[in-house]
Amino acid sequence: MDITEGLENKSIEELYAINKQLTALIREKERERNRAAREQFAVGDRVWFRRIKTGEIMHGTVRGINRNTLRVQKAGSHVFWAVSPSMCHKEFTRLFLDEREHSPVQTPVSGYSMKMFP
Repeated sequence: MDITEGLENKSIEELYAINKQLTALIREKERERNRAAREQFAVGDRVWFRRIKTGEIMHGTVRGINRNTLRVQKAGSHVFWAVSPSMCHKEFTRLFLDEREHSPVQTPVSGYSMKMFP
């Protein structure tokens, strides 16, 4: 499907109007996606995310929910990050932990494991 089909016959004013409508539609879709991602989290949730620059996985706790970001406090520190909700993942410690043994648990990132305790 060629989306430019029929646009050659439009005037510049009509093309500007189409552009304005498309950008408004894209903006609304992005807002919906961000709202859905943000609503997955609550203050106090334990989360992890991968730093873009280093690829390092960071763990922390959600301390605040802003319009575009989550305020995440690094585990065991006073450092805070503003992180996009789409980059954060909840830690499901209780779901994956075997009560009888404290074995390493695979997190959603393949190949990464860590010891989790109740």
